[in-house]
Amino acid sequence: MATELEVKNASLILEENRELFEALTRKFRLTKEEVETTKEKVKGFLDVDLLPHLHSVTMGLLTVGSIKGFCRPPISHFSATAISEGEKGEWSFGVNLEFEGHPLNASVHAEQFSISNLYMGGEHKLIRISTSPAPCGHCRQFMNECNGREDLIVQMNRMEGSSLFLTLSSLPQLLPYNFSPKDLGCKILLLQTRAESGEPELPVTLISSSSTSSTSSSTFSSSSSSSSQEEEETSWKDLEEKAKTHLDLAYAPHTHSPSSVVIEMKEGGETFSGVYMENAAYNPSLSPLHVALSQLVASHRSYSDIGRVLLLEKRGAPVSHRHFSQAIVSSISPSALFYTSLFDSN
Repeated sequence: MATELEVKNASLILEENRELFEALTRKFRLTKEEVETTKEKVKGFLDVDLLPHLHSVTMGLLTVGSIKGFCRPPISHFSATAISEGEKGEWSFGVNLEFEGHPLNASVHAEQFSISNLYMGGEHKLIRISTSPAPCGHCRQFMNECNGREDLIVQMNRMEGSSLFLTLSSLPQLLPYNFSPKDLGCKILLLQTRAESGEPELPVTLISSSSTSSTSSSTFSSSSSSSSQEEEETSWKDLEEKAKTHLDLAYAPHTHSPSSVVIEMKEGGETFSGVYMENAAYNPSLSPLHVALSQLVASHRSYSDIGRVLLLEKRGAPVSHRHFSQAIVSSISPSALFYTSLFDSN
């Protein structure tokens, strides 16, 4: 049975704590200690009957607050937000991302952003997720792939006037008679480590570097000197090694097509990594580029500052993200270089 709560003075709490909430939101990840400190701030504004629900109310206020300002929905102009909580007590924020000129299924849903952000931050079990608005069927299916899904608390939040309304439910209530990894004979779940699931470590042998491309010119042009080509090749190898270190986090039990992405910014060499996060229902799967772009957005960086993108894929795998990823990169950062590297896993 779902639980319904109303926080009548939600607008007042949001305004009185605006600077704090904005500062916390900008972090996109909160430690357990930061969560507890924030709850203490909110506690003084609540009536006695809401104190037992302090955790839910605090999460709800942050979900409907200033985080909406970080959404990037150029097509729908509709903002969606989410906060995921992991087993260690950390909170991870998420917003929806859309890519103009591309199909709607190229979008990243806020729940997917939040869960992938949680995973890349080191959490391996999803305990609770708070959303605004309520999660769509696509996202409920994505949650159903996650470690912790059977006991997952889903909190849905909406503002009406000055009040915040919270509805707490379980994922099985929101997705009855569901299709899950078990239906495909899969024992491992999304967010689990290979050690936790009993899966062996993924052996990786880099075997080749595929084509490099950009909207302007090839990296290895005939006019380049041999020394500059060698330097360029070495720098791509560095990105390959970074991508390789994240492959063990890739989740692709249904097609056995693990892959990872590393994005390098033009200035300073800052990098953002992402891994493939597959789904038993296929369509809700999240590409490694999507995960890396979510990390970039969480760091408040601009797409136009992307300098290079390296995709590492398994040779001969039935699923490739190359053409899809290259199309997205060329539209959001036309001058960026895109490189595909392959590996064997025997």
